[in-house]
Amino acid sequence: METLTVYWLKINAVVPILFLAYWLLLKNEKFFKLNRLFLMGSLVLAFVLPMVPIINNPGVSKVQREVTALNPLYNLYDNIGFANNVNVGREIEENNRQAAAPAQQGLLSDVGALEVMFTLYVGVGIVLLVRFVTQLINLVLLIRKTNRQHVDGINYCEHNEELSPFSFFNYLIINKSQYNAERYNQIVLHERVHIRQAHTLDLLVTEIVHIVLWINPVMIFFKQYVKINLEYLADNDVLEAGVDKKSYQYSILQACVQTETYPLTNLFTSSKIKLRIKMMNSRRTPLARLYKYVLVLPLVVAVYFVIHPYAKALPLTEQQQVQLKAFEGKYKMSFQNDVVYLQITAKGNELVLKQLWDDQEITFKQESELNFFNSAQNFPINFIKGPKGDITQMLAFNKDLWTKEGGQPQKETALSKQQLDAFTGYYQYQQPKEGYVQCVVRGNNLVGIQLWTKKEFVFTALSESEFISREGITAKFTKNKAGVVTEVLVSNSEVLKKVKEPKEIEKKEAKLTQQQLDSMVGYYHMRENKDLVMQVSHSGNDIRVKQLWDNAEQIFMPISDVEIFSKGAMLTIMFTKGTNGQITQLQATKGKIWDKGQKPEEKVAFNLSTSNLKAFDGKYSMPYQGDVMYLEITSTEKGLMLKQLWDGQQISFYPISELEFYNKEKAFPLKFIKRDGRIAQVEAFRKDLWSRVN
Repeated sequence: METLTVYWLKINAVVPILFLAYWLLLKNEKFFKLNRLFLMGSLVLAFVLPMVPIINNPGVSKVQREVTALNPLYNLYDNIGFANNVNVGREIEENNRQAAAPAQQGLLSDVGALEVMFTLYVGVGIVLLVRFVTQLINLVLLIRKTNRQHVDGINYCEHNEELSPFSFFNYLIINKSQYNAERYNQIVLHERVHIRQAHTLDLLVTEIVHIVLWINPVMIFFKQYVKINLEYLADNDVLEAGVDKKSYQYSILQACVQTETYPLTNLFTSSKIKLRIKMMNSRRTPLARLYKYVLVLPLVVAVYFVIHPYAKALPLTEQQQVQLKAFEGKYKMSFQNDVVYLQITAKGNELVLKQLWDDQEITFKQESELNFFNSAQNFPINFIKGPKGDITQMLAFNKDLWTKEGGQPQKETALSKQQLDAFTGYYQYQQPKEGYVQCVVRGNNLVGIQLWTKKEFVFTALSESEFISREGITAKFTKNKAGVVTEVLVSNSEVLKKVKEPKEIEKKEAKLTQQQLDSMVGYYHMRENKDLVMQVSHSGNDIRVKQLWDNAEQIFMPISDVEIFSKGAMLTIMFTKGTNGQITQLQATKGKIWDKGQKPEEKVAFNLSTSNLKAFDGKYSMPYQGDVMYLEITSTEKGLMLKQLWDGQQISFYPISELEFYNKEKAFPLKFIKRDGRIAQVEAFRKDLWSRVN
């Protein structure tokens, strides 16, 4: 969906740029055929340029640098996540941040706002398409009612209605009785030009593009100038045929009183009469002005760079070059009772993979910190870091796991299809009961599908019962004495029970009293992390739950005085009452308890100098599952940047006191501890204690 969204945005960016160039440079020139070519070519370029492959050539890097620096769309694409250096793994990688930032899945994160907007947009487009088809049908019905006569490739359609004369493809529709012989001949000459030069195609193509880009206001003006240029063409040919200019202009003015017209047609009359007459009376454009059309080529190149900002085309800094070299090394994989090897080397801004068994080389561009891609062969490679933050493995095509020599990764285990089939089926969350995951087999991998979001996670076997996804999510399956799988432990934190099939749970809305609704209203603080707060309010009988850390909001319906349900999010929330009968807490996903409390205080930024911030710089470690995890903290202009060395994720913090920092988006607090006047430790989420190592 995001890819389609960015493609659509780029189309909408190209059209205004090219139209602005036409309006500034060409609209007053009398090279009407070239103007027609430019206008229709602009529509073609709008759809084609966004699909042109990225140019990654040092010879154009200077132009790319200058255009990208001035490009107002670059940040927009980057925010969506799909600039040419898009971090396509960003959304997936966010699902497994557990050490320095334990998982905090939002209740409402799976509500597809983008899908809703897309549906509304398509809905309006369908309405416009229906109108377009209706206009075509009405036009065909009118033509069928006329008296038609075919002469020299043109169908002359006579009728008795009071309509302005027009043409549609090779049909010329006119009420002959309304005009004298001179005016009739002028109209026929004019419409013949439209027919011979197939001007109807321009009108239909422009109308269809306007339906697709209906939200772009520039398309309204674009359509107008396409039509007026076609009229310029016809007027020019009529006058060149020897028709008296004044008589012809008078005929156009007289025809204006007949206001009833048909859309999608070439009209003899036009709402732009003043422009047509002005153009007819203007002097012929000197040939010297053809230079303006030569500017089209550099304009197209500039537009290309505007919609394809490509910062990676710039030379790497020394630090980036060092980071890229971290992927270099020799990798091996077991294959058909043998071991095969490949070599990874950094070359410029790219990685070169060399297959040592046949010396074939494949070049990859970086898409995110650990993800690389070769577009020519549709070949993705994803690197995996070990507990100490070093590269230990590489996953090719999301299935082939290669081990870096010198690393100590978990080893891949090859399972037969029969062994993999034992894990297929449906698994049910314990909280909420409506949440299901389906496991299926694809090739040599097990794929987990969240049924409420349709997200897929590809798992590789580490043993006969343990799997790991390329995002680092672990899955440990449990079997009963008969060898049948009964449950799965996900990321060592949550157990899902295997069931025969998902059960559709019917929820009936309960009508609550005002007092019952008011009792639910308030602020609820997560017991494990008081910085995570949800606000509950109501509108009528609807209950609104808002996550204050990211402002995501979902509407629930009450199904009892202590239970609410959201069908869109497939989520049930249970309220608990105290001894006095008042609601004191709620229970949401994964059995998390949220205690009712006061409105949270806004965490105000505390001013620290640059020298004070630098005191927190350093590398910190913490024991984790028999190993040691590392993170690095560096000072920024206004706060700190924390980097998790095992996955490269970076999180920014702002100071709220001399030793405390906060990240609002993740409700992530940091509290530093001093010893002997020096920063010695940092506490994350008020429980994870990291010790400074340098």
